[in-house]
Amino acid sequence: VPHAKQKQFHCALNKIRAVFGGNRSGKSEMGALECKFHSTGKYPDWYPERGRFNTPTRGRIVVTDYKKGAGEVLVPKIEQWFDPTDIIKIEKSMGNISKVYIRHVSGGTSTFDVMTHEQDTMQFEGWSGHWVWFDEPPPRDKYIACLRGTVDFDGRIFITATPITEPWLYDEVVLNTERDAWHLAVSIYDNPYLGDGTEEGRVRAIKEFEVSLT
Repeated sequence: VPHAKQKQFHCALNKIRAVFGGNRSGKSEMGALECKFHSTGKYPDWYPERGRFNTPTRGRIVVTDYKKGAGEVLVPKIEQWFDPTDIIKIEKSMGNISKVYIRHVSGGTSTFDVMTHEQDTMQFEGWSGHWVWFDEPPPRDKYIACLRGTVDFDGRIFITATPITEPWLYDEVVLNTERDAWHLAVSIYDNPYLGDGTEEGRVRAIKEFEVSLT
């Protein structure tokens, strides 16, 4: 069950969607669930029909690095949100997750690649697909390479980021009125699922973190 701003994100129909926010605001869940919807073809009833892909998809997930971005963030999200029966195969390269094959409701197979900012930009070229998820702000050259790859299928790009790097995103997503882009700010206070499940516990958990900040 998405919180209010998560649902706004999923229901936005723009070519490019960006969620900018702090830790524990639910950003990565938005990205992971969006990947699941498009890969499996299993959409919740409230998801807009016009935003759905009704055939198997080719996707791409771009994270900061393999150790933290993939190993510590992405893989746990995949294990948490994808049903094991949805996953047909996971390929690894040099011990790192590189490609995932997903069972689509149509009977076909969806795939998504996992790439990182550490890779050479040329490795991002030549790909075409239906969707791209950037978990954290990407370097612009890698973003453009992925954007080019969505042209074939009129694909969609979604970004979930704590925007402390890559300031070009502000010009591209927030200020560029010629771009079909949508953005939303989200904070830890928007997330009702923190703490022990009670409102009192949620406030206490946030406060414990907050008082340590300068």
